[in-house]
Amino acid sequence: MELAPIDWDDKPGLLESAWRYKRLLIGLFLAGALLGLGLSLLQPTMYEGESHVLLSPSSDSNIEPSRFLLNQSELIKSVTVTDRAARLAGNRVSGETLRERLTTETTSDRDLVVIKVLDPTADGAAQLADAVGRAYEQVVEAENQQSVTELTNSIERLNDNLDQLDARIRTSPRDTSLVDERTALVDQIRGLTTLRAQLQVSGQDPTAGGVALREPLPPPGSPSQPKTTRNVAAGALLGLLAGFGLAWWLGGRSETQVTTSTEVERALGLPLLARLPIPPRKGGERVRPVMLDDPETVEAEAFRFLRTSFLAAARSADAQVVMVTSATEQEGKSMVAANLALALARNGTRVGLIDLDLRRPAQRRLLELPESSGFTEVALGRVPLARALHRLVLIDSERGARARKENGKEGRREIGFVEVLTAGSRPKSIGELVGASGTAEVISDLRERVDIVLIDAPPMLRVGDALSLANAVDGVLVVTRLNVVRRKSLTELRRLLETAGIRVLGVVANGAAMTDTYTRPYGLPTRPTSVVMRAPEQGKQSGQRPTEKTGQ
Repeated sequence: MELAPIDWDDKPGLLESAWRYKRLLIGLFLAGALLGLGLSLLQPTMYEGESHVLLSPSSDSNIEPSRFLLNQSELIKSVTVTDRAARLAGNRVSGETLRERLTTETTSDRDLVVIKVLDPTADGAAQLADAVGRAYEQVVEAENQQSVTELTNSIERLNDNLDQLDARIRTSPRDTSLVDERTALVDQIRGLTTLRAQLQVSGQDPTAGGVALREPLPPPGSPSQPKTTRNVAAGALLGLLAGFGLAWWLGGRSETQVTTSTEVERALGLPLLARLPIPPRKGGERVRPVMLDDPETVEAEAFRFLRTSFLAAARSADAQVVMVTSATEQEGKSMVAANLALALARNGTRVGLIDLDLRRPAQRRLLELPESSGFTEVALGRVPLARALHRLVLIDSERGARARKENGKEGRREIGFVEVLTAGSRPKSIGELVGASGTAEVISDLRERVDIVLIDAPPMLRVGDALSLANAVDGVLVVTRLNVVRRKSLTELRRLLETAGIRVLGVVANGAAMTDTYTRPYGLPTRPTSVVMRAPEQGKQSGQRPTEKTGQ
């Protein structure tokens, strides 16, 4: 069939990665929200009291207004102010604790400092904030009083100097320099006296500024922390951002694993024939074909879906010989081939199954067949095809039992069979043998014996054996294993299929989650069957009845 053009980039974008890992995003979003809620619950309930202090600007032109506000804010948070505030508040908290809970804010358009203090109670927060404001005002007043004292002392020293200077002038009245010195000294005394008078009247230093107005605010009506809504929103946002980053990393700009069947369809441009779950292991037992052991299970039902879609695709392409392959190893192509062959046989189809993965043969082990000659011996002309085949015959046990009951004779009704040609011994040059004419002859001979021939071929991206078989088959069935195959591998496989012009029937998504396939069998179970194994030519020569294999 013609492959559709690729409509997605091998390197997905952020939104595509986010959609692919949407469950991860939702989980991290909820986890972040819960984390924010948890942090809020762990935080103690605190109220924030406020007190506003309006400052008188400094008349000193050398001090910038912003720097003046910053200096006063630092003074409010100083040890001197906070220790005094703790005493004014009745020592409810220590000065160190108060400094930890204290913050200040300033405004650029007004000489206003906002004092904020946290406390477990609303009244306590308001009381502490007011105490800090009062302590700051008292400290400023104490500094001003100290300034008045210092000015007074300075004025007294200058008056003493003036008296001494007057005595010198009386002894030297013609010394003009002494007169000039006295004039300067008098001007200095007058300036300091004026400054002291201003401090005594206004209670503040006009050069250093002071408190013009102090306004305590009433107790807050609601706690300021924890801010539950903000914390939950911030946690959810951080979780979402982390989810986007993790999704980008997981599905981002490098080679990544394919996780959904939709990705497989889009990458290869092929119709999806079935989604197959991985059958559960029973203890340490070896996994066997589910169509052989448990044909009534959910996993077996998936292969019946595959059988139906496979037959429709094969009829549409007029394909009798189909190669089952994959992009890389560990994708389950051999198990799919075995189960598909058994499913077709249960439908009454005569099936041939050839194990042409000569490097890693699996069919003899999966079907538990005896060790004997196989494809290598037949292709080299050492053994006839009929003697190398293992025939798995499916018997309708229910109708056989009914026939025995009615006429007292043993009754067996064959539903279908699978003729298996195992790999045989390992040849010296596998690549040459697979591409030789003997391989095409073996396939052609088996085509004459059965309705459908399935070839278990090696992965296409690992060796060239599968490409060598392309001319000998009518179509290809691609098996992919979710969470194993990588996006770049599928892109390369698509390029290879298009370049070689191989007719592809469809793709099978192996390893799908049970919820993405089939939840439970529907209706009544199918009729019980049993499986017997025999080699036709050897059975005729020995006259022995075929031995019955374990099966349902």
